[in-house]
Amino acid sequence: MTSNMATFRFSNIFDIRAERILVIVGMLIGSVAAIWAYAQQMPAWVIAATLIAGVLPAYTRHVWNIYTTHGWWSALLTSLVAAQSFHGVEHVVQWIQYHILRMPFFKASGIISAANAEWVHFLWNWAVLLIMVVLVYGGLRNKFAWMMLAWTFAHTAEHTYLMWQYQQTLAELAQLGAWGTSAQGLPGFFGR
Repeated sequence: MTSNMATFRFSNIFDIRAERILVIVGMLIGSVAAIWAYAQQMPAWVIAATLIAGVLPAYTRHVWNIYTTHGWWSALLTSLVAAQSFHGVEHVVQWIQYHILRMPFFKASGIISAANAEWVHFLWNWAVLLIMVVLVYGGLRNKFAWMMLAWTFAHTAEHTYLMWQYQQTLAELAQLGAWGTSAQGLPGFFGR
């Protein structure tokens, strides 16, 4: 039993070192690609995508290690937290653009400006809610999971209301003959 424990510990150390090497190499490659994209005056989302692509192999290995060690629900939760963290960074960038850099609201659209659309937010939040329901149904039932599920439900309800309001406003604009006008950025029931 002792030799198995020693092998287990050695393999964990190897996995941690391999992940660190993948992260460092990925960050270097992603940084060089991002600098090149910046020098070519490419949009911010291309620069961000090159950085993300650099660390994606290491992150994929990390999620696989979590899956093989702790199971599918833990790997899914890890992926969800990473995706929501990037989503949060996107909103922080939008906040900085609007409040600190004083960009007009229609230009303060974050790093991935093409994804700043009401349909994207609506579908994203429904996908996150469904993933949380699967996680809770699959056995993730501690107080933090219940709090996250409640928050996700409230946030999805907000974006569902925003989608309804968006569709109503587009219909009103169409009746006025204002085709091609966006109704993005309307306040939700918490925003009012």
